[in-house]
Amino acid sequence: MQAPTKTRRGRKAYKPTQHARELVMTLTAANLSLPEIASVVDISRTTLCEHFISELANGRARRLAETLELLRKGARRGSVAAARALLAAYGKPAGQVIGKKEQRALAAQTAAVSSDWAGDLVGFEPGQSGGDDLIN
Repeated sequence: MQAPTKTRRGRKAYKPTQHARELVMTLTAANLSLPEIASVVDISRTTLCEHFISELANGRARRLAETLELLRKGARRGSVAAARALLAAYGKPAGQVIGKKEQRALAAQTAAVSSDWAGDLVGFEPGQSGGDDLIN
């Protein structure tokens, strides 16, 4: 009878590397499916879900936060492109200047209410949408 061996049979247990964790977060942020991510990392979907729970759950948010931070740093250094991208990511600023066409359209819509023309415009009552077809 042989003595029991101390070596395990079969494949070694998977141990994720930092590079693999970063890669999974990046692929998650790019909205790849679990089978696609597992294929890129060269592991099974089960192993992916077992070892990369945090990266799959928070990878997109972490990558977005990192990108926003890089844009913010670039904007602080004076990069106009970074500042524009950052503003686009944040949404339209409250005090943004409107263009000439928008100013003219707004002035035309409110001319009867806020000017000396109020008595000259026949048939116009503030708050009604009549006559909008003439502006467009």
